[in-house]
Amino acid sequence: MNVVRTLQDRARARRRRVVLPEPLDERVLRAAHQAARERVAQILLLGDGNAVKQRARELGLSLDGMEVID
Repeated sequence: MNVVRTLQDRARARRRRVVLPEPLDERVLRAAHQAARERVAQILLLGDGNAVKQRARELGLSLDGMEVID
């Protein structure tokens, strides 16, 4: 088993909460999307809910599995 897979499995088992304060940044939103999709963390995005949803639409990303806190 490779190192990345081991870390992902550990993260899934612990399912920690990760709070991200800059969700309009493309890199942050893409990383949040991937973490939520792979269920390695519970993602909380801090920012204007409408702006975050709009940015996700622009990037073609789903916010499923994430919570946006205004």
